[in-house]
Amino acid sequence: MDDKLTEFMLNLFLQANISGDELEKHLILYKTYYSEIKPVLNQSKMDLEARKVMMAKFAQFVIEFEIICIKAYKPSADSQSTSRNIINMYLQKFEQGKIT
Repeated sequence: MDDKLTEFMLNLFLQANISGDELEKHLILYKTYYSEIKPVLNQSKMDLEARKVMMAKFAQFVIEFEIICIKAYKPSADSQSTSRNIINMYLQKFEQGKIT
Protein backbone atom coordinates (compact mmCIF):
# COMPACT_ATOMS: atom_id res chain seq x y z
CA MET A 1 0.00 0.00 0.00
CA ASP A 2 2.83 2.41 0.85
CA ASP A 3 4.50 1.98 -2.54
CA LYS A 4 1.21 2.61 -4.35
CA LEU A 5 0.63 5.74 -2.27
CA THR A 6 4.14 7.03 -2.98
CA GLU A 7 3.67 6.35 -6.69
CA PHE A 8 0.35 8.24 -6.59
CA MET A 9 1.94 11.22 -4.83
CA LEU A 10 4.90 11.30 -7.23
CA ASN A 11 2.53 11.29 -10.21
CA LEU A 12 0.42 13.99 -8.58
CA PHE A 13 3.45 16.24 -8.18
CA LEU A 14 4.70 15.52 -11.70
CA GLN A 15 1.27 16.28 -13.19
CA ALA A 16 1.39 19.60 -11.32
CA ASN A 17 4.70 20.34 -13.12
CA ILE A 18 6.68 20.17 -9.89
CA SER A 19 10.27 19.13 -10.52
CA GLY A 20 13.84 19.48 -9.29
CA ASP A 21 14.36 20.69 -5.74
CA GLU A 22 10.67 21.49 -5.39
CA LEU A 23 9.78 17.87 -6.19
CA GLU A 24 12.37 16.53 -3.78
CA LYS A 25 11.12 18.89 -1.06
CA HIS A 26 7.48 17.87 -1.50
CA LEU A 27 8.34 14.17 -1.50
CA ILE A 28 10.32 14.61 1.72
CA LEU A 29 7.45 16.50 3.35
CA TYR A 30 4.92 13.88 2.22
CA LYS A 31 7.04 10.94 3.39
CA THR A 32 7.84 12.59 6.72
CA TYR A 33 4.22 13.45 7.48
CA TYR A 34 2.98 10.05 6.31
CA SER A 35 5.50 8.20 8.48
CA GLU A 36 4.23 10.14 11.50
CA ILE A 37 0.55 9.36 10.94
CA LYS A 38 0.87 5.90 9.39
CA PRO A 39 0.47 3.99 12.69
CA VAL A 40 -2.89 5.63 13.31
CA LEU A 41 -4.01 5.06 9.73
CA ASN A 42 -3.06 1.39 9.99
CA GLN A 43 -4.79 1.05 13.33
CA SER A 44 -7.98 2.53 11.91
CA LYS A 45 -7.62 0.36 8.78
CA MET A 46 -7.81 3.34 6.41
CA ASP A 47 -7.83 2.08 2.82
CA LEU A 48 -5.57 3.25 0.01
CA GLU A 49 -8.13 5.50 -1.66
CA ALA A 50 -8.80 7.40 1.56
CA ARG A 51 -5.04 7.75 2.14
CA LYS A 52 -4.62 9.15 -1.38
CA VAL A 53 -7.27 11.79 -0.75
CA MET A 54 -5.82 12.69 2.64
CA MET A 55 -2.24 12.97 1.40
CA ALA A 56 -3.28 14.92 -1.71
CA LYS A 57 -5.09 17.39 0.55
CA PHE A 58 -1.97 17.62 2.74
CA ALA A 59 0.15 18.41 -0.33
CA GLN A 60 -2.39 21.02 -1.43
CA PHE A 61 -2.26 22.61 2.02
CA VAL A 62 1.56 22.74 1.99
CA ILE A 63 1.68 24.33 -1.46
CA GLU A 64 -0.99 26.89 -0.62
CA PHE A 65 0.68 27.68 2.71
CA GLU A 66 4.01 28.26 0.95
CA ILE A 67 2.38 30.58 -1.56
CA ILE A 68 0.84 32.61 1.25
CA CYS A 69 4.16 32.80 3.11
CA ILE A 70 6.08 33.80 0.00
CA LYS A 71 3.57 36.55 -0.77
CA ALA A 72 3.52 37.73 2.86
CA TYR A 73 7.26 37.81 3.42
CA LYS A 74 8.52 38.37 -0.14
CA PRO A 75 11.88 36.70 0.48
CA SER A 76 14.82 38.03 -1.48
CA ALA A 77 15.79 34.48 -2.49
CA ASP A 78 13.61 32.46 -4.82
CA SER A 79 11.61 29.45 -3.67
CA GLN A 80 14.32 27.08 -4.91
CA SER A 81 16.64 28.22 -2.11
CA THR A 82 13.80 27.65 0.36
CA SER A 83 13.38 24.16 -1.08
CA ARG A 84 17.08 23.44 -0.67
CA ASN A 85 16.96 24.61 2.97
CA ILE A 86 14.06 22.27 3.74
CA ILE A 87 15.76 19.38 1.93
CA ASN A 88 19.00 19.92 3.85
CA MET A 89 17.20 20.15 7.18
CA TYR A 90 15.37 16.85 6.64
CA LEU A 91 18.41 15.08 5.19
CA GLN A 92 20.32 15.94 8.36
CA LYS A 93 17.49 14.49 10.44
CA PHE A 94 17.44 11.33 8.29
CA GLU A 95 21.17 10.94 8.73
CA GLN A 96 20.86 11.34 12.49
CA GLY A 97 18.14 8.67 12.53
CA LYS A 98 15.45 11.04 13.82
CA ILE A 99 13.17 10.37 10.85
CA THR A 100 12.43 6.89 9.55
